[in-house]
Amino acid sequence: VMHSAFRVGSPDNASRLLRLAANDTIAMDDRLEALRLLTLWTKPPTVDQALGRHMPLAPRAPGDITPALEQDLAPLLDLDGPVLAAAIDLIAQYGVIVESVDDDFLARIATDREFAGSARARALDMLNERKAANAPALLNQLVDDPDDEVADRAVALVLANHPGKAAATLGRILKSPRASRRQGAWRQIRSLPGPETAKLIISGLRELSSAATPLPYALEILEAAEARPDPTVVEALARYRDSLPADDPLAAWHVALRGGDPVRGGELFHTEPSAQCLRCHRAETTEAEDGLAGPNLTGIGRDRSPLHFLESLIAPNANIAPGFGTITL
Repeated sequence: VMHSAFRVGSPDNASRLLRLAANDTIAMDDRLEALRLLTLWTKPPTVDQALGRHMPLAPRAPGDITPALEQDLAPLLDLDGPVLAAAIDLIAQYGVIVESVDDDFLARIATDREFAGSARARALDMLNERKAANAPALLNQLVDDPDDEVADRAVALVLANHPGKAAATLGRILKSPRASRRQGAWRQIRSLPGPETAKLIISGLRELSSAATPLPYALEILEAAEARPDPTVVEALARYRDSLPADDPLAAWHVALRGGDPVRGGELFHTEPSAQCLRCHRAETTEAEDGLAGPNLTGIGRDRSPLHFLESLIAPNANIAPGFGTITL
């Protein structure tokens, strides 16, 4: 029903999704899915997520959803956790004016550790965009927050406002014992030019080459290096690639064996048109045990190693699941 309402469109159907999200008698996954669909309202995916088929829709004007948000979004701001975070995302995405969302409200959300990190991070974004008087102090306060998402967002905003602090700030974070903080720092380094951050990338590539096992932030190091045109970085990247074993077809992809972002991975699985994963697979408990042409991937992490999964993506014919091979009659 949710996906049908999304595909049909109209302010009335947007309001239906908002009321569903506010209903605490409905499963949280369904409520969050309703809100996720609203974030896609103006640019619908080319894949019908209910059927897993390529069925593109035309883009929609933001004005098609704004009346529904202004009318039905306020009750979600009285909630907590991921629903509140998604509601704040919608406010920021569509520029909706909600009277109760003032600077003090956002500061309370940003600093209260009882709220979800995504909600707190989005509140920081909005305070910074508004150039709120309390924003600089809050950002400096939250760069060391225990919640990685909040800390990463605070660091990103501090660096955007004060680029001169980049190398020193990120160099300190790269020494953190928390792998997730290092991931966040490398994502920041990727877009920051200059010789000091280039030195950090070269050092990261050396660490990558000498590591006995894949680093949880290896992919972020490699992406930062690939994004930089600096000759010293290009040369260091070439040395790293030359060090990979030529007889292992998966060697270049080993950086993906640890770390990553499971939330982003889930989004790609459900919506990436170039992959169309849902045409062959499922990743949910349903009456149908498997997908149309491939096995159900629910719980694959318990049954298979990351290397097996990587091989299935890069060389899908190397090891075919029983019952899903091709038979010639």
